[in-house]
Amino acid sequence: MINEFRVAFQRLLDASVAQSPEFRSAMHEVFRLSPQVPQEERVFALEALVPVMRECEPIAGIAADLAVLAGALVEADTPAGQAGIEVMRQLAHYGKAADVFLQAWEQTGGGSPPPPMEVTAAEEQRVAASLNELARVATTGWWVAHRYGLAAKAVLTDADTRAALCTVPAAPQETAFLEELTHIAGRLSTEIAEYGEVHGLLRALAPDSAAVPENAAVPDHAPEEAPRTPEPPEPAPVPATPPGAGLLPPLPPGVSDSAGWAPQWK
Repeated sequence: MINEFRVAFQRLLDASVAQSPEFRSAMHEVFRLSPQVPQEERVFALEALVPVMRECEPIAGIAADLAVLAGALVEADTPAGQAGIEVMRQLAHYGKAADVFLQAWEQTGGGSPPPPMEVTAAEEQRVAASLNELARVATTGWWVAHRYGLAAKAVLTDADTRAALCTVPAAPQETAFLEELTHIAGRLSTEIAEYGEVHGLLRALAPDSAAVPENAAVPDHAPEEAPRTPEPPEPAPVPATPPGAGLLPPLPPGVSDSAGWAPQWK
């Protein structure tokens, strides 16, 4: 069974990089075999998956499915290792685009957006009225948003992943990574249930989220009221259409199939 799993996993890695039509069947085979091998084999598999996840990130459908696989392996009691932080990094990448899609959806008439996996060329055309050339990128972000939510919810059960999110450095001009992820999850939670759980898990990691112990002593007299400090101003609203530079890597040629908008890995 171990050898069978190794062969299946290598077939999946090869199919991912080659964008092969065998990708879907290879993924199903790995899902079938992974519960039947020792944890050590799943650890090796996750380690091998990380560089392929990075290489395939511009291929949205493949990237999202690999993220779901990483989450499933973590849920099967496999330490996440570097795969955990890679899932969250890609979530930040595609989540920004999904947020832009939701903002454009609101600007172009509102109402409930389509479920992510059911988005079509018609929705892309609608948000193009607000986003112009960014519509394709934003719609792609929305298309994979649910899968990244599932993956993130899974890898956040891993203690090392949660710890790593608190220590990822950010350039001085950038929002801290954890804060950025929390904002994205909060935005997407209005439409995708999994992000409500992701948002709660991320908020619990914030430095100011420490809870008061249940058995903490309560003083028998009211303490003197400390001078009140002014509340900090509300943060400036996020622009409805953020600059497109750096939002996502460009989609490579051939991502769409001949049937229409939807990428071929749908």
